[in-house]
Amino acid sequence: MRTAPTATEIKTATGPAGRRLLGHLHELQTDPIGLFTRAARDHGDVVRLRLGPHVVHLVNHPDNIKRILQENHTNYRKGVGYEQMRLLVGNGLVANDGESWLRNRRLAQPAFHRQKIESFAQRIAAHTARMLDRWQVSGGATFDLTSEISELVYTVVGDVLYSSDLARDAAAEASQAIRTSIDLIYERVGGILPLPLWVPTPSNVKLSRALRSLRGIVERLIATRRKSGARRDDLLGMLLEARDEQTSEGMSDTQLRDELMNFTEAALDTTTAALLWTFYLLSHNPAVDARLHREVHDAIGSRVPAVSDLPALRYVSQVIDESMRLFPPGWVLGRAAIEEDVVGGYRIPAGSTVFVCPFVAHRDPRFWENPEGFDPERFSPEKVAARPRFAYFPFGGGPRVCIGDQLARMQMQIVVAMIAQRHRLDLAPGLRIGLAPKMTLVPRNRVQVSAHPRRLVALVPADRTAGSPVARPA
Repeated sequence: MRTAPTATEIKTATGPAGRRLLGHLHELQTDPIGLFTRAARDHGDVVRLRLGPHVVHLVNHPDNIKRILQENHTNYRKGVGYEQMRLLVGNGLVANDGESWLRNRRLAQPAFHRQKIESFAQRIAAHTARMLDRWQVSGGATFDLTSEISELVYTVVGDVLYSSDLARDAAAEASQAIRTSIDLIYERVGGILPLPLWVPTPSNVKLSRALRSLRGIVERLIATRRKSGARRDDLLGMLLEARDEQTSEGMSDTQLRDELMNFTEAALDTTTAALLWTFYLLSHNPAVDARLHREVHDAIGSRVPAVSDLPALRYVSQVIDESMRLFPPGWVLGRAAIEEDVVGGYRIPAGSTVFVCPFVAHRDPRFWENPEGFDPERFSPEKVAARPRFAYFPFGGGPRVCIGDQLARMQMQIVVAMIAQRHRLDLAPGLRIGLAPKMTLVPRNRVQVSAHPRRLVALVPADRTAGSPVARPA
């Protein structure tokens, strides 16, 4: 752990020169991952960047990230981009701050207790089995994995949140509304001065229509449940029963809508992206894929996994962790300093924006040997214990760590295990993926694959010196 600097040792961070008027704004809009990667490589652990007239800091090194997200988290509110996310999630946890966030987090937390999360495992497995049954008759034909995984994740979300197989038209409408909203909100985040939503530009009209559609679906689900008075074993039911310990008050319909939209967006976007990247990497690393299949075969054979099987699927978890190391869905986090702070010996002025970037931190060669390579053995218990906590933080960290991280991990573990159990996925020949760093780090292009029935193969040691073909912006 570093010692605190004295007043005379506190420095002002430096960084790349940038353009005269716009600074690094153009690079942030066109190649943010490249900008952050070069800035950290060339200028160290606290880097000064300029976005037009605004000075921001990119913070690297686990000690500094821990300072922002955990040790002094009360000094850092949700920063750049989150005011735009509120258009979608209102005062949901992802964009909320202060006492309001703390109250809602306490209300929602019991719904994400481990035992309640684990009760959803059978539903996740059943939906996954139905998807795999469709693949069984595909005959090796190429299909769109992006659509398949998105539909699966949305079906699971509908079941876990609402105990409902949403009507196909409503599911399609909601899924499309979320996708449209996220894309247009990201455009607003990258804009210099986004116009208020009431200004009837084509993109604003499209975004308003998508938001109305999504809110209407969620509000109807809440109203139907309240009217019926039915008690269901789902997250909506748990949130309806949640009560503030001090006032005994529950959530209003607006709070419920915002939190449900928050959970729906996070689950759909984050989980879908993480699963797509995992199978992209497995398709390029047959030795890892073979070992994964062997573990699933030895642990559960041909039966559907139960929640009690998950601890035995250790390598499945390591594969998922390594995938999220290379391609963290939440690839950047923005915070705004309330008061002046000192991070890594550098002054962070009050009111300034701070970025921490999991994509960059997860590839820091000081903590990751062969950082571009795909090696799930990095996440053996011994190696995890030897690394600083904030060398790896795909779900954030500190008090604001993602509330749904355990649900997301469980769903990914079940889906990856069941696909590995029955199929080998091969990318379509010549397919270029590329990175699309939007609100979530997603593949730029649709992931096209073919599915082939499994045969148990000999376990081949992984070549840990070879780097996997890492996707780059296309």
